[in-house]
Amino acid sequence: MNAPEQKTASLSRSKVFGVGALVTTVLCGLVLLCVPKKPELIADAPQLQAVSAAVATAAPSGPALYGRFCSSCHGNDGRAQTTMAGMMNPQPTNFVVGPWKGPQTTEAVVSVVKNGKGAMPAYGKEISDESDLKALADYVLSLRKEVTR
Repeated sequence: MNAPEQKTASLSRSKVFGVGALVTTVLCGLVLLCVPKKPELIADAPQLQAVSAAVATAAPSGPALYGRFCSSCHGNDGRAQTTMAGMMNPQPTNFVVGPWKGPQTTEAVVSVVKNGKGAMPAYGKEISDESDLKALADYVLSLRKEVTR
């Protein structure tokens, strides 16, 4: 008797899933129908466009770039005490107390970020703007307890 009951339960779940997917699709379609086709019809369109343009052209900050590209291995605090770092050999550099391999200058850090070094991958394609690279390098160097530039 257990076998037919299990089959009925699985059929019910699949029907519920199918109905849920259908309802989601219909609701998404309704939302798209309600969105104005011309942004200028929105009352605050000039202000919204100005804010959108400013956000699109604003360079990401050093901490934001660090969070996106570096923190998974080097940690949010720069100490390289992450799960990912624990699985790596060699260990990622601890930016707070070292040891650092190579000079601790903005140019040296930019070079490593752009071109990679050892186990460190190159991010030159992802971060191609020189000012972004400099902002990221300056942030990395700011994590050091005793910065020697």
